[in-house]
Amino acid sequence: MEFVSISEAGVAALRGCALLSSDSAPELDHVTLAGRSMLLASLFAGHDLQRGDVVALLSEHTTGVYEFLVGVRRAGLVLMVLDPAHTLEQLAFAINTSGAFVVVASTGQQATAQALVSLTPYIRARYGLDADFPDHRSLPLARSAAPVRVVDAAPSGTLHHVIGPSHRPVEIRLPDPVDDALGRAHARELFGDVELGPDTVLVGSAPVLSTVAAQLGTAVLARRGGVAVPRRPTGVEVLRTAFAVDATVLHLTSDAAIEIIGLGADRVLRLSPPGLALVVVDGAGCSAPVRRALGDLWGPLVRVVEPAYLQLEESDCSVTQAEI
Repeated sequence: MEFVSISEAGVAALRGCALLSSDSAPELDHVTLAGRSMLLASLFAGHDLQRGDVVALLSEHTTGVYEFLVGVRRAGLVLMVLDPAHTLEQLAFAINTSGAFVVVASTGQQATAQALVSLTPYIRARYGLDADFPDHRSLPLARSAAPVRVVDAAPSGTLHHVIGPSHRPVEIRLPDPVDDALGRAHARELFGDVELGPDTVLVGSAPVLSTVAAQLGTAVLARRGGVAVPRRPTGVEVLRTAFAVDATVLHLTSDAAIEIIGLGADRVLRLSPPGLALVVVDGAGCSAPVRRALGDLWGPLVRVVEPAYLQLEESDCSVTQAEI
């Protein structure tokens, strides 16, 4: 394939206009992340990306670009927005010269993304960014555009995507939390008497999508609430993110809970958002002393959830992690 010659000045101009650094829009720091951004940090973490590395985005949807930018910023990465009007050779040249390691394409650009595979050998992972998801029935995920098959969201909420070169799929099946009886039972187990709605903001600490995290996120998104994930899933970052986005619900893994306890009661209460209504703790690996210490911090707001109580074997929910 013959490559189009592009001048160094042209490349410099392209990069100057297209590169959006993680520090270029500080006003986005307090934006509640779209559900699509929930998994970005954990997905990208599997490819040894460092702060400042470039992610290339090929999309004709302005809204999708901005939503994706928020998630990329949370991962400390740099977003390069590609122009769909450019030729394949121009796009490949921009990707290769920028040093990008990940390419994300919208649904309308999947054919272009497929054609770019042979022209961009340094890319570690390729994802598809779906612009339209039906009625919040499933967690919006970054889905693989190439080189494997993509399965659309079914009524039960089944999505497939692929992480990295292993080509092993992550399959997530989620019951509808509003209309499904078992889904409503799960919501009661997770949230107790806390009512979910558009004002609900969930901040999670799970670095990968666990079963409890999937159930929590789906229930909140189904009620048109917001989901946020800190740049790093440490205890202090979880609290800072929660305070910044006025979180009403926290989801803590046992590791994050232990780190938060170590911060001391004064600091924890100072960083806790004023509207906090619930702290959901994943019971897996959470010892009795940790549970008591969390109760001393937040009292009746703490709700320890045992994944075994969710009766997942009787529902459509399963989470299978891919091997990176």
